Amino acid sequence: GTNKGEWYSNFSIGEGEEHQGFSAASDFSIESISDYVNHHNLDSKKYSLLITGHSRGGAVANICAKRFTDKNTFQSISAYTFASPCTTTSPNAENQLYNNIYNIINPEDFICYIPLSQWNYCRYGIDIPLPQGEKKENKSLYEDMQSKFLLLTGYNHTGYPSGHEDVEKFLSAAAKIAPTVSDYYNKEIPLYPNSITLYEYMENAATLLSGEKSLSKGMILLSGSVSPKFHPITRFMLQGIRIEDLTEDSSITHSAIGCAHTYETYQAWLDVLDEDYFYDTIKNNDQV
Repeated sequence: GTNKGEWYSNFSIGEGEEHQGFSAASDFSIESISDYVNHHNLDSKKYSLLITGHSRGGAVANICAKRFTDKNTFQSISAYTFASPCTTTSPNAENQLYNNIYNIINPEDFICYIPLSQWNYCRYGIDIPLPQGEKKENKSLYEDMQSKFLLLTGYNHTGYPSGHEDVEKFLSAAAKIAPTVSDYYNKEIPLYPNSITLYEYMENAATLLSGEKSLSKGMILLSGSVSPKFHPITRFMLQGIRIEDLTEDSSITHSAIGCAHTYETYQAWLDVLDEDYFYDTIKNNDQV
């Protein structure tokens, strides 16, 4: 997963083929696995490697599985990622060679859609979206998921009013502010009393997501409400978050952004769905 300050690295994209922050973490993980194999004098060709992770951990699992697949040093390699952000701009990311990598994503979880597809970012392997709870045909499933979530967490699941449509509005607003990765880092947008890039805005958001409380950072996020360009992004980020949550030692896990991304939501969906859902989703996406 993502541990507090690692949120800052999550928004540090870089301009290479792979996301800078996730790529560096993957280097460390691959070295650790290789050191384990060497230390125990294992013949890796006799072993299967299964990699999994949530959020940042999902992104690292995605990249690690790709690299180990390329090396072909294990008997078999597979990965199951949850809530993984996009990891790469490689034109070969959807090559059938990486059909051993399954990325389970929540349509209400904006983390699964950044860095933006407009910047040519995606994930290695096969994406498997969970049901969109706002659709009528998924109402019963969504209610079952909410019941499971309550049992896991002790509090009610908060969703976005329009579900995935709200995520799409956020992504559209972000793409207008920063049509390219270069714009993400360099294009300054007026935000009273100064100006700010989308990267700087997301770095301020990282403070909130990491559980830190900073009045100055919170005020920067709130000031986005009066900016025509940042308003839809701010509205999305702060859905269900009280102003005092930005400054006090209180959790944002009960908010829409917290519920959409937390691992308990993914666990609740797994408890509700059967294996046929995942097989059928893959078949319907012509990714078998």
